Amino acid sequence: MSLTLQFLLILVIIVLVAKYAGSLSVRWGQPAVFGTILAGLILGPTFLNILGWPIFLSPEPQLGASVLEQVEHMPPVFEPIKLMAELGVILLMFLAGLETDLRQMMRVGRVAFWGAVGGVVGPLVIGSGTAYLFMRWGLPFTTYEAIFIGTILTATSVSISAQT
Repeated sequence: MSLTLQFLLILVIIVLVAKYAGSLSVRWGQPAVFGTILAGLILGPTFLNILGWPIFLSPEPQLGASVLEQVEHMPPVFEPIKLMAELGVILLMFLAGLETDLRQMMRVGRVAFWGAVGGVVGPLVIGSGTAYLFMRWGLPFTTYEAIFIGTILTATSVSISAQT
C-alpha cells in the first residue's frame, strides 16, 4: 500500500473515531475533549496501536521485538500524523486567543489568577502528600517520585482548559 493511501486511511480512522468519541462523551455529560483524549489513548500505542498494524509497518518488521525496538522501525507515515497533531495544538491555542475578551479578563483577573494558582498548587500538594504518605507506609517511592506524582496531577494544559 502506498504511503499516501496509508496516510489517508490513518487520517480517516483518527477523525471518525475522535469525532464519534467526542459526541459520545457529550451524550454522557462529559466534555467532548474527554472522548477525544480517550480515542487517542485507544488508537495510540497504549491500546490498539494502529500504527503498529501490519499494513503500516516498514518493509522489514522485526517479529518478536519489544515495543521500544519497534519504535525504531515506525512507519514513515507516522511523521505527517505527528506534524498534524502538533499543528492542531497550535491552532487550538490560537482559537483560545481569538475567543479571549480582554475586558472580561481584566474584570475577573484576580479571581481567575487565584483559581489558576489553586488548580496547580492544590493538586500538586495533595498528590505529592498522598504519594509521600504511601512512601512512608512502605511503598518504594522516593521524595522526588512523590513530587513527580503530584506534578502529574496539576492542570496546566491551556488547550484543554480552553476546550472545556
